[in-house]
Amino acid sequence: MRASPDRCRERRTARGGAGGFTLVEIVIVIAVIAIMAGLVVPRMGAVKRSEAQLAADEVEDLLRMFAYRHSIMTQQVGIWRRPDDGTIALMIRDIDPAREDDERIWQEDRLSVPVRLPPEVDIVEVRRDEEWLDPGSFFVQTSPDGSRPRIEIRLLGPTGEFTLGLDSHASAPRRTSPGGRNEEFREAVDLNAEGMERLPW
Repeated sequence: MRASPDRCRERRTARGGAGGFTLVEIVIVIAVIAIMAGLVVPRMGAVKRSEAQLAADEVEDLLRMFAYRHSIMTQQVGIWRRPDDGTIALMIRDIDPAREDDERIWQEDRLSVPVRLPPEVDIVEVRRDEEWLDPGSFFVQTSPDGSRPRIEIRLLGPTGEFTLGLDSHASAPRRTSPGGRNEEFREAVDLNAEGMERLPW
C-alpha cells in the first residue's frame, strides 16, 4: 500500500525539524555574539584604564599627605610598601610611652588609608634622591634633622606608565601621564601679598 503525499510531507517536516539549525540561524547567532562582544570588550578596557587612573590618584594623594604631615609635625614621616601584601602606607615615627627608654617606633598613620594597587597596576621603579629602591618592598622616610628626600615612583598599568615625583621642598607631587604630559599641581598665590596686583591679565 502506498503512503499518501500528505503523510510523506508530515514525515519530512518532522525529520527536518529534528535535524538541527539552518545555516541562516547559525549566521544570525554568530552576528549577535559578535555585536555583544564588541559592546562588552571596550567597556572592560575602560574599567581597567579607570582602575589604573584611580591607583595613580591614590598614590599621588599618599605622597601629598606625606608632604603635608612633614610640614606640620615634628616626628619623622615615612612611606612603606609592605612586602607581604604590597599595600603602601603612610608611617609616623612616634614615642612609645610604654617604654621607659623613650624608644621611638613607627606606627601607621591613623588619618590616611593605605593604598592597595589593583592586579593590573604595579610599581616598577622607586627612587629616593639618587638611590634606586626595591619597588616590591621599600621604605622612604624623612631625616631626623627635618629634611625630606626627593621621591619618584613609576607605576605601570594597562594604559602605560605614570611617574609621580615629589621634590624635597614641594607641597604637592607632579605627575607625568602616559602621554608624556606633565601635570603639575600649582598652589594658589596671593598676588596682592606678592606685590603683583597690577599685573595685566
